Amino acid sequence: MRWGIIISCVLLVVGCQQIVDQPEDVEAEIQFLGDPVPVKLPVQPATKWTSWTHYNITAICAWQWGLAANRVNLMRFASELPDEYQSGIDNLYNQQWSHAWLINRWGNWCWGDADDDLHDNIDQYSGETESPEGYCGRSAKYYYERGDQYMGDWYLGYALHYIEDVSLVLHSTCPDFTTSDMLSHHQDFEAWVHNNLTAGHMFIDSISQDWYYYPVDDLKQAVYDAAYGCCYWTSELGKRVWDAYRACGYPTATGTGSAELVQATAEMLKRAARYAKGVIKYTLDKYNQWQYDGYTISSNFYFRIKAKHSGKVIDVESGSTDDGANIIQWSWHGDDNQQWLFVEVEPGYYKIVAKHSGKVMDVANGSTEDGANVLQWTYHGGDNQRWQLVSTADGYYQIICKLSGKAIDIAGGSTDDGANVIQWSPHGGDNQKFRFDPISPKD
Repeated sequence: MRWGIIISCVLLVVGCQQIVDQPEDVEAEIQFLGDPVPVKLPVQPATKWTSWTHYNITAICAWQWGLAANRVNLMRFASELPDEYQSGIDNLYNQQWSHAWLINRWGNWCWGDADDDLHDNIDQYSGETESPEGYCGRSAKYYYERGDQYMGDWYLGYALHYIEDVSLVLHSTCPDFTTSDMLSHHQDFEAWVHNNLTAGHMFIDSISQDWYYYPVDDLKQAVYDAAYGCCYWTSELGKRVWDAYRACGYPTATGTGSAELVQATAEMLKRAARYAKGVIKYTLDKYNQWQYDGYTISSNFYFRIKAKHSGKVIDVESGSTDDGANIIQWSWHGDDNQQWLFVEVEPGYYKIVAKHSGKVMDVANGSTEDGANVLQWTYHGGDNQRWQLVSTADGYYQIICKLSGKAIDIAGGSTDDGANVIQWSPHGGDNQKFRFDPISPKD
């Protein structure tokens, strides 16, 4: 059960119209303008639609604008991360406050800060007391203006999470006693949508086949209108969705639910995507970023390197700073021995630097053999310390040693903590595929 929504419900019951200890500077001036007139996208991309892009709304929206596959993948992965980066009891305020913009039965805002999180992750500073609220205090604006399109695109993808959240009935409705089932069945509804996104009712089709977007001129206004138009109290659509879900007995399984529930939910998700497409256009127009000259990764952030097969990350064992310290995979805990900086040392090749030690990823003794160990060592510039990042069709990367042409590999495809990192001839397995998630700025 979600603590933030419980708190908002309690506050509503006692008659509180605004959270006293979390002031929202601009709410008195809010006007709900309604959904903009939808505009048809000017062109449909020639790129073939493939299954991997079905994983979330962000990927569809970026693809529909005709963005390159690397940009689509980067935005897609970034849009998943607010739920993780702002999760847990220690982040209770951020997790709930930032992912909602709740409206009560009287049509007034009563909880949530998604408007600031969307704005500040794109445009940097909103002028409010707690601003800037972008991840690590940065934004798409910050990096686009410094010529780092990779990190600018990452922040855009990250920000889209917030407009997509508030376009859903449970992230825009402050429940009372007549709708308390929104609390007890919140996760059930989200599971039902998830289970029918790419199977069953195939909600993904209603999104990917809709070639319209809502123009966005003001990021905060987009949040207000997106929330108002799907809130149970203020919109016919939000009421249709939840009343139909309730009438169906709160299903979770693939293919379940009435025709009315399916139709209303598809409309809600299509509407969320239209707002997301509008935010993409707003951002790329404002910062003149439609042109793509190609990128691989940024050298302005430390990243975690996450294995596709296990979900675990590349780690210098025991946090050692010694030459020869072994490199393994381990569950993510966020310490500096799990953060890596990619520094281009020649076109297309990088040294991969451990944050805690300043030492680099190295194939032991310059071996070219399958199974050779990968460890950390002081940088000396040898080809056994130079790595190429090769994109795969599913948005992940292989990390290829220049000296041997072999790939970073989790030995035996193990999913265990402590599994060794070696080099092996590329074979396309998921234990040779990695994604890079920004963790902390270099500067």
